[in-house]
Amino acid sequence: MSTPRQARKNGEAEGYSIPQQREYCRQKARELGAEVVGEYIDAGESARTAGRPQLQQMLADVAGLGAGVDYVIVHKLDRLARNRVDDVQIVMAIQEAGATLVSVSELIDETPSGKLMHAILAGFAEYYSSNLSNESKKGMAQKARNGGPHGVAPIGYTNTLARVNGQEVKGIQLDEERAPHIAWAFRTYATGDWSISTLRDALEERGLRSRVTQKYRGTPLSDAQVHRFLKNPYYIGKIVYQGTVLPGAHEPLIDEKTWFHCQDLLAGRRISGDRSWKMNHPLKGSLRCARCGGRMGYGKSRGKGGEYEYFFCLGRHTGRTTCDLPYIAVEKAEDATLQEWYSKGLLTSDEVEEARAAATRQLDEYLKDSAENLARQQARLVTLERKKQKLIDAYLDDAISGEDLKPRQMQVEREIADAKGQLLSAEDDRAQLFARLETVLNALDVLTSTVVDSVDGGFASDAEVVPV
Repeated sequence: MSTPRQARKNGEAEGYSIPQQREYCRQKARELGAEVVGEYIDAGESARTAGRPQLQQMLADVAGLGAGVDYVIVHKLDRLARNRVDDVQIVMAIQEAGATLVSVSELIDETPSGKLMHAILAGFAEYYSSNLSNESKKGMAQKARNGGPHGVAPIGYTNTLARVNGQEVKGIQLDEERAPHIAWAFRTYATGDWSISTLRDALEERGLRSRVTQKYRGTPLSDAQVHRFLKNPYYIGKIVYQGTVLPGAHEPLIDEKTWFHCQDLLAGRRISGDRSWKMNHPLKGSLRCARCGGRMGYGKSRGKGGEYEYFFCLGRHTGRTTCDLPYIAVEKAEDATLQEWYSKGLLTSDEVEEARAAATRQLDEYLKDSAENLARQQARLVTLERKKQKLIDAYLDDAISGEDLKPRQMQVEREIADAKGQLLSAEDDRAQLFARLETVLNALDVLTSTVVDSVDGGFASDAEVVPV
């Protein structure tokens, strides 16, 4: 048997290790005057488990042949088993079949000293395996703490291998061919207008293919693959180690705001189903129900006459209220909105300027509070990042278990996302609010200088919707 790396070495089917072990075992058989009646090779398997297919086949064959087998020859005892329980059970099975276990590399036999040597060597094999596993875990934990790569990079990135001071150094870099497609996919899905399937089709049209390897040729991504990379925190500079999200050392491909927005969309559509959500209207989010005061939702439906657009009371739709408002055709809602505007009258130029000054003062007061909130969230974020790092360090040092870590880390991550969301909102507030104010006031300027004809067929007195 051999490790996976040994089995693939130099591109040979069996590498170097297995042919060498076979030759030594055959030479030992010749020394014993025995004829080789069977070979059992578990290529790429570890001796840490006794459930190896060829090992179990060998034990079954030995038991079946009975007295026909005199020796079971192994290159070394640690090629047979690496824990004492398996060693005892395997040796007992061989002895019960009337055969003797022979090691090419160690002096073991049925004498008291030979049995003692066997026990000592079996103990050493178990210690070596256990210690190697422990050191490997320490190395992996330290690598995770440093944000280093683990395994094959996800699509959009590529693994690198460089030689520094005579040592191989593995790394990760952006895949110049595929990274732009993945970044586009995140930004596009975050709009809320695309489903997984339509996004997959668009990526295929853009020419995105999976990486070409020795086993696989580049193919378009599946729905599952698109869904998987949209959920992967690797693209915001994080790595996942044993189910725990840790800071990575690689370059983020997208910003956290976009990624978290995608997660919200994925979570919502997991409940309601994945489909195209491109359902917008200029009045969407701006109307309230005149009967119960709740907000109005917007939707579309198809019938024999084609597609119909309508507004509906969200309170009635969700069952939160006893409202009995029927669905309102879009045209009716638009007419009601225009009637509401006309009934309010138009502002003079002076009144528009007064409104601008008053709104600006209120916005400045709001943004002053927003600046204070910005400072609070920045301090909160620093505290949360420290708390998260302490949890990670405690987990990697085995101070807390994975079961204890996950709920705590999830809570901290939620708070960090909330703090970052508030920071991003606060930073965008000023420019967006003043831009919207100017848009509204400019529209009022246009209205004051425009002669508006009355609209026939209105229903202002019986309006079912009220502009917010």
